[in-house]
Amino acid sequence: MVEGDTLASFSTTGEDHGGETQRNFCSACGAPVFSIAAVAPQLALIKAGSMDDASWLEPSMEWWTSSAQPWSPRFEHAAQFERG
Repeated sequence: MVEGDTLASFSTTGEDHGGETQRNFCSACGAPVFSIAAVAPQLALIKAGSMDDASWLEPSMEWWTSSAQPWSPRFEHAAQFERG
């Protein structure tokens, strides 16, 4: 669980799924922390940049690959989705 005085959130509506996504961020610096989409409430999308040590993370999914830059690395074992 993430708590604190600086945790804030806002909601957006997904272009593809039409569901609500709650986006949580640090209100002090604006950094994204995690998101939860109504279409998959059991899944928290944790932003790797929000962790003190992300060296142990291995991406399991890549989203919006249809608009990925050609220089962006692909993760061999990650599920890839063209859109979000």
